Amino acid sequence: MALYLVRHGRPILDPAVPASAWVLDPEHEYLVEELAAQAPWPDDAVWYSSPEPKAARTAFLLAKREVPMVEDLREHDRGGS
Repeated sequence: MALYLVRHGRPILDPAVPASAWVLDPEHEYLVEELAAQAPWPDDAVWYSSPEPKAARTAFLLAKREVPMVEDLREHDRGGS
């Protein structure tokens, strides 16, 4: 069994909102789709995502389906915005 950890794609940086609320930049989704096309993981891989919008969208693009979210799968909270 192999474990693949994938970081989210490029988000839209918005200093007015916390990083945990940033969304994936649609102009760069093609990079995630290119990774999906080269997928080293099997078709029946089990997927999970953090609830952060940028991560959930990345997981959706990679898995080509909705992915269960796990509340504890979050980036480190550095405080501030």
